[in-house]
Formats: sequence, structure tokens, C-alpha cells
Amino acid sequence: MDDQIAEMKTLFRKVSAKARNIPASIRGANQVLAEINPEIPVWLEDAPLSAGDYEEDERRDGSVRRWRKAMLLGYAQVGNVWQLAINNVELEISSDEWQNECEIVTQPCNPSALAHARQEIQIQAIHLLPDLVRLLESKGESLLKAMEQAEKLAQGK
Repeated sequence: MDDQIAEMKTLFRKVSAKARNIPASIRGANQVLAEINPEIPVWLEDAPLSAGDYEEDERRDGSVRRWRKAMLLGYAQVGNVWQLAINNVELEISSDEWQNECEIVTQPCNPSALAHARQEIQIQAIHLLPDLVRLLESKGESLLKAMEQAEKLAQGK
């Protein structure tokens, strides 16, 4: 047991030291993304940083709206700067065209800079950065393909 406690002390000293460097890591990631200059807003809607319990509201037509508050990690323009960002939203339960339940983003607020978020949010965000980078790349590839198809259409091809 004493060995386990000693190992945990060592582990959490390292975690604490690394946690102090998270703001610098976020600034560095913002600089790298600024050099790439994607200027494509993306949000990790399938993996909220935090999410509350579901609530229900009755609509005017009598149907029930199920939703929850959530915080999303993304890459967006905050002020005049493209950067890693967070956004408070509502995720509403809806059905897709095959009647599968899914969550859609409703009621987004203005995004704020991840660099200015509380430390615990920044720590959670670090876990999701690889997913966000993959989503950004995927959106870029999709946008490029759509632009190329639009060019071909404009040229009558």
C-alpha cells in the first residue's frame, strides 16, 4: 500500500507540473492552427466538454422538447481571431431521417477563447484536441471537394 501511495504522489506531482503548462500548450496549438489558417468553424458536437441532465419542455403544439445544456470544444472566430474555443449550447433530442434519435445543437451562445477558460475546462479540452484536429481536417477535405465540384459545374464540366 505504501508503494502505491508513493507512486500516486509521484504521478500527481507530474500531473500538477504538466497542468501548469496547459495554457502554454493551448497558446502553442492556437499558433500552429493560425499558421495553417483553416478559417473553418468546427465544433465537437458528439463529445461535449460537459453536459447537464436532460430537461423537458412542452411546446405550443403539445409536443415535448427534450434538451440539456452542454459546453462544446471547437475552433472558431472569437472576436477577430480564429482560435480554440468553447461554446455553451443546448443539445436537443431530435430524430434523423431514419427516425434514429440524435442530438442537435440549439441555442448557441457567443464562443469564448479556450485560452481564457478555467483550468478544469482546459484540462478536459486537452483530451479532445486530437478529435478536434481530425474533425477540422475532415471538414477541410470536404470543403475542398465541394469547391472543386462547384468549379467544374461553373465551367460546364
